[in-house]
Amino acid sequence: MNVPFIARLSGLTENSAISLLPGESTIKMLRSCRVAFALAYRVGIHFDTLNPSKTKKHGRRAKSLFKYGLTYIAGLLFSGDIDNFNQ
Repeated sequence: MNVPFIARLSGLTENSAISLLPGESTIKMLRSCRVAFALAYRVGIHFDTLNPSKTKKHGRRAKSLFKYGLTYIAGLLFSGDIDNFNQ
């Protein structure tokens, strides 16, 4: 295996350069984070169309769409009320 040029400059050997490559667990974690972000963002968009968030004086939202969705999902997961979760 060829060691990247940057790795050779920093004094890394061929064996230590292998650990710099992303492993399967890292890739799975990044995929999960991507899906979670997209889900929270989509939920935020949906609830923003139903009940728009306030706009501050400078024109930005008081809560981002991601935060709006994430707050709703966290409320469902941690409320302990299973009937709300089935809706």
